[in-house]
Amino acid sequence: MLDIFIEILQYSGLIGAILVPILFTICWRRNKNFKFSKQTLCSCGGTKESGKLFVFSLTLFGIFQGLFVIGILYKFSLFDNLWVSVLPVTASLFTFLAGLISVKVNRKAHDVLGYCVFALLIVWSLILPWSLIGINYLVGLISLIISIVLVVGTGILFFIYGGCAIPEIFFLGIVIVWNLFFSYVVNFL
Repeated sequence: MLDIFIEILQYSGLIGAILVPILFTICWRRNKNFKFSKQTLCSCGGTKESGKLFVFSLTLFGIFQGLFVIGILYKFSLFDNLWVSVLPVTASLFTFLAGLISVKVNRKAHDVLGYCVFALLIVWSLILPWSLIGINYLVGLISLIISIVLVVGTGILFFIYGGCAIPEIFFLGIVIVWNLFFSYVVNFL
């Protein structure tokens, strides 16, 4: 039974990397008025046609990310490192809650949860590689490069475009790249 649970943990990042972008794209196509450069990503789910699917997608993403992080921590025996363990699990919980508390329910709570997710994941993406370098130098180095691209790229896009969907989509795109890389690592190394 434990083996099945561990397999679910290991493949949840890959499942999330494939399923969530498809669901977000469906939401975007259902919301004809959505403008990437004018609205945040959560506005993509702001219509009757796309709202429930967007909330479901965001909630699902939070669940998959939480499971995947636990799989990574298990693979590298990092549960005893408080910062490496607590930050991503908290970010996954906040993503799940942001999915449950949509913009229509409580805009301020949704935004605060979203900003916390970004902050927690950025800090974690810079802490994790240093923990991994001591365990597997190449995995740590590649994850550090991905993390630097995530932080610098998101920062530059936020500076250029402000608080719209463009930096958020870049951020999620790099998270998907990160998930694909770590899916390979936890399943084949």
